[in-house]
Amino acid sequence: MEIGSHSVDHAHLADESDERVREELTASKRELESQLHAPVEVLAYPYNSVRKRIEAPAAEAGYRAAVAGAVHGGKGLLNLYRVTIRRSTSLDEFRRLALGG
Repeated sequence: MEIGSHSVDHAHLADESDERVREELTASKRELESQLHAPVEVLAYPYNSVRKRIEAPAAEAGYRAAVAGAVHGGKGLLNLYRVTIRRSTSLDEFRRLALGG
């Protein structure tokens, strides 16, 4: 199991200033690491939303990977496409999602 960051205030980072984006990402990581006594290396962008300008602050904060949703996700380590898998997800649906369909 891995515990990752999701920002401090669940702000829509694309709508925030560069300074606030940096603070949301670094403060969340710092607090989690303090509480867990372990590195936090993965970020899930609030609202599954990321813009190119947010990837650099995520890297600077020390995240090695970050996930976004179907609309904004991609193949880069700091904007990985994420799908939701639920208990009700069938094997065929999982296969379709895993293959990008």
